[in-house]
Amino acid sequence: MDTKMLSLSLMVVAMLVATGIATAQEITINKLQVKYKYDYAVIEEYRIGMEAIISYVEDLGRNSSALMNYKNQFTALATELKAAADDNDAIAYNATIEEMKTVVANFRQEARNQVGNNTEEARTRIEAALEANEDYLYGLVTEAREFHKERNTQIFDYYDVKAGEVINKLEAQGYNMSEAKAKLSEIEGKRESFIDVMNTTIQACSNKWVGECKETPEAENYFELRDEIIKDFKELRDLILKTVLDIVIPKAEDVLSRAEDVLSKAETKGIDVTVEKAKLDAIKSLVNDAKTKYEQGAYKEAIDLLKSARDSFRELKEEVKARRGKT
Repeated sequence: MDTKMLSLSLMVVAMLVATGIATAQEITINKLQVKYKYDYAVIEEYRIGMEAIISYVEDLGRNSSALMNYKNQFTALATELKAAADDNDAIAYNATIEEMKTVVANFRQEARNQVGNNTEEARTRIEAALEANEDYLYGLVTEAREFHKERNTQIFDYYDVKAGEVINKLEAQGYNMSEAKAKLSEIEGKRESFIDVMNTTIQACSNKWVGECKETPEAENYFELRDEIIKDFKELRDLILKTVLDIVIPKAEDVLSRAEDVLSKAETKGIDVTVEKAKLDAIKSLVNDAKTKYEQGAYKEAIDLLKSARDSFRELKEEVKARRGKT
């Protein structure tokens, strides 16, 4: 059986999946780190409010030790939260957030116990403290948005480079990548606009708190371009996969046809190839399913099916070799 051609054809598919544009391991800023930046602004807002209450309770001549303990717990948890973000540990991050919520609830209850009927003055103290730190707090939100922009830019550049690497590798193997190169060039032309729209949004939202920027016209423009670029990269991925599948599927079909001929000739010589034929039929079914997915435009699913066909074909090849060695 001629297994080499099918193996080589499907190896291209494996390379495309392994080195394609689906992973982001080289991006240095993870999603949780961005979230932490936004959360830190809120954390600092709470801390400032806590300190205002503690100061007021002390002015009233009452015991602030429990409140101090809760505040210290809160700030310690904030440090743990950053560590979880840096480790990209979503489970630890979310668990720490829940712990912080519990500490805040305990602080509020203790504050009510200590403040008593002076709630209006306590609220006034908090508002005054937040107003005094307004520039600092909004500066933290702006830092978070700048950090978010940096991650978005890293993601864009990473996918750009990885797509270029895949295109170059396939072109070196003889694939016609002109359409893919044109699409990538189109995407690269949007990079400057993408950065500009993020900068415009950050500037327009300099006086907007966490979560308040999404409804602005500038943010809507950002979301529109971001979604357009995501769609562009998906189209590029499909274009690359289609280019490969245009060649690989016919080659796979040809190899399977020749393998069937080999088995038929062996059968005419009195060799029992029942097991091999059954396995080859199963492989052929995988390739046929891949072709159907390809025709439907489900290129990634077609690739996965061809990978399974490749693996099964390799197993069959080894079994045939082993059988020959015994005869």
